[in-house]
Amino acid sequence: LPLCQKCPILLIATGSGIAPFRSFWVSNIRNPMHLFFGTRTKDDLPFAYELKQLMRKGIMNAHIAYSNQAGMKKKYVQDLIADEADTILNLLHNPNTRTYICGNPAMEGAVREKLILILAAGNSEFPCLGIPKATEKLANLKNTKRYIAEVYGTANMRNEAMEMMWKEAVQKIVRIEKYLQKTRIPRVRHEKSMDDDDDDDEQLNQSTFQLDQLLTKNTDWINSLRRRSIHTSLLGRHTESKRDLFTSF
Repeated sequence: LPLCQKCPILLIATGSGIAPFRSFWVSNIRNPMHLFFGTRTKDDLPFAYELKQLMRKGIMNAHIAYSNQAGMKKKYVQDLIADEADTILNLLHNPNTRTYICGNPAMEGAVREKLILILAAGNSEFPCLGIPKATEKLANLKNTKRYIAEVYGTANMRNEAMEMMWKEAVQKIVRIEKYLQKTRIPRVRHEKSMDDDDDDDEQLNQSTFQLDQLLTKNTDWINSLRRRSIHTSLLGRHTESKRDLFTSF
């Protein structure tokens, strides 16, 4: 869990995948929680009373999909996410949001695909990213531990093209971060307001680059690269001078 209790938490699960999430609310955290959960029928809904109490207290917004409820249209958790696209966009574009997914690999793949499509489409508030950029944004959230998926069972790729794009995006983000760490681009310290929590190390993780916020206004990367270039040039001249010194004897 994030140390800052103001960070929103997006919880997505099906079946028994909701069990690990229960530890979040029984620990009396104050984080605003958004639950998207899929189950077969209302009778199969676990922790129904607890969820009702959390919603009544305004601690959680719970969205439940029933795939086999009599008299109701079949719906899966990814359908719920599509219905709440504006809420999802607000959460994914919030740098403090933490997303947790728990369930089988097929569900995680379907949910991830839907999240990418929502990011790609955008809305009146958030721009359209297109599928490649949306995939990279979600991959960056994964790399910075703002998107965490715990899956169990056998994977069944329903969309091989999307899976391939996802793997390539994750690899690209890792390569970029390693390059940035190698060039030692300095990060500007985040100024805290009086209302900020002292334990809030989640706003901008100083140990990890947040590529979606790596802009000239919050980094000194231009001067850093210039200094690195000058240092390399001086080092080369110094090496040549030493070589000339030794060859003169």
